[in-house]
Amino acid sequence: MTKKALIGIIAEAVVVTVMVAMAVAGCTQGWPERYTEPVEKITIAAAAYLTGALVYVAEDQGFFKKNGLEVT
Repeated sequence: MTKKALIGIIAEAVVVTVMVAMAVAGCTQGWPERYTEPVEKITIAAAAYLTGALVYVAEDQGFFKKNGLEVT
């Protein structure tokens, strides 16, 4: 395994670990059931690889809509 490949694997593992830690930290807060403010439109660029999977899961489960975000 080359040094460049190893650095890439480590970087991806760090990104996934940070995303999981943020998701767990966010689960401890008492969010309201529905967001009542006006909808805000945002654009997210996510890779179609493992690191971008959480964005697709959140969209499928309605996380963005529930929190007043229209994601493209």
